[in-house]
Amino acid sequence: FPGVKVILMERESSSAWLKSYVSMLSYYRENNRPWYYRLLPWLSNIHDKLDRLTVHNMILSTASNSMHRTTICQSLWEDQYTRHNAAVKGMVPSSHLLVYRVGEGWDRLCDFLDKDVPDTEFP
Repeated sequence: FPGVKVILMERESSSAWLKSYVSMLSYYRENNRPWYYRLLPWLSNIHDKLDRLTVHNMILSTASNSMHRTTICQSLWEDQYTRHNAAVKGMVPSSHLLVYRVGEGWDRLCDFLDKDVPDTEFP
């Protein structure tokens, strides 16, 4: 997509990313995943596509094919995070890439997107 702007969200470290990612997956498993989750791909064509997309995204982000694992290879997941960020930085021209960390506030983000800085506090 020529001319597209890419925002790469980075954490302070791969271990900080891992902690956050594992926490997000655990929260989903414990609070949002219905008991019949594993049946959904067989019950619905849309859920089958979503399940395949989820597996694809998990492979890209963690080199694992499931978001339902309770044991993980931490070094592999951290390495995959580092490789992903390096790949994005290598593929996207710097003029179209913003490497951003949550907590930086609105200024750099809005400047990159050619938008006015909102009057509200950054969430």
